[in-house]
Amino acid sequence: MFSLDGFDKLLRTLQFLCRFLAFYISSSSSLVAIRKQFSLSRKLLKLGANVDSMRALAEVLKGDDTGVKRWTNIVKHFTLSIFGFLDGSLYFPDAGIFHIPMRPSVERWAHIFYGSALVASMINGLYRLVVIRASIVAAKQQQQQQQQQQQLAVLPSPSSIQDAKLQLQIAPPTPPATPPSTIRPTLAKVRKNVSFSDYPQQLSLEMSRIKIDTENMMSLTNQMSSPFVTPLPTPPDSPVDSPVQEENEEGLMHRIISSSFTTPLPSPPESVYDEEEDDFVLPIPPTLELELPSQNDRIQKLESERFEVAMSTLSAACDVIFPAAGLKIPIFTSLSEGVLGFAGSVSSLVGLRNSWKATKA
Repeated sequence: MFSLDGFDKLLRTLQFLCRFLAFYISSSSSLVAIRKQFSLSRKLLKLGANVDSMRALAEVLKGDDTGVKRWTNIVKHFTLSIFGFLDGSLYFPDAGIFHIPMRPSVERWAHIFYGSALVASMINGLYRLVVIRASIVAAKQQQQQQQQQQQLAVLPSPSSIQDAKLQLQIAPPTPPATPPSTIRPTLAKVRKNVSFSDYPQQLSLEMSRIKIDTENMMSLTNQMSSPFVTPLPTPPDSPVDSPVQEENEEGLMHRIISSSFTTPLPSPPESVYDEEEDDFVLPIPPTLELELPSQNDRIQKLESERFEVAMSTLSAACDVIFPAAGLKIPIFTSLSEGVLGFAGSVSSLVGLRNSWKATKA
């Protein structure tokens, strides 16, 4: 649904379309009559519209804006409030209710205040376009710097590459890798103390030493009263003794060595439930993944704001023709009704679009 301002913009669009078409159609008396009726209806709708301009002026005075933006907004809303009062007072003589003395003077001052508001709006729009353009350029430069920093953080530095080359030249060759099937839990520790020249001899000596230590441990366990056995669970009050599962020498050696030399692996991170994916996923560490999207969103918002400001400035530039023509300025008095109708149609369509977006928001 349209608001009151949106309905006024719709009538204004129809009014200037009739003015534009009346210039190119020979029998245009009906279009001229329709245009006058639309103009009269709009004046009736705008009675008391200066209250909104005065409210907006009070908000600007209380706001934090400074410089060009503040003063242009003050001039715009102040002149629009006076124009609304003067233009609304012209409805009564146009409708034939009563006559207003000094009507030409009232119309002249209405054109002056309306033109001043449009000029202030154009200056404000041009100033905001310059500021927004500078912000977009700064945001794009910052985004490029962040991308370069991320690329440099991934690539190794030249000094680290040279150090790695020197270490490869100085370091002795490593022994050949052992197949995974023959690796025992102690071999990773054994290979740290084995050089390349006598690798087979030292490996055999180390394995024999491990075997001797294991045999000594087996002999000590045999001398103890309780052997290394793993009893199976027995049901209560069972007349049958539980079977005993004895460990052989290889299994015991593997268990002793693995419990002595192996290190526990780090536990994996706990998964969390993602509602969008409808599944459990691993959490992503909080790195710089949000910086670039935030810069992109900022640039998109600035570009959208620049487009809206440009459309408002275009609407004000099209509307400034009418008070200039009403004030008999030589450049604008020579414009035809077709040009005036086209300019009014463009500005009315822009205002209709803004009113539609305001109702959808």
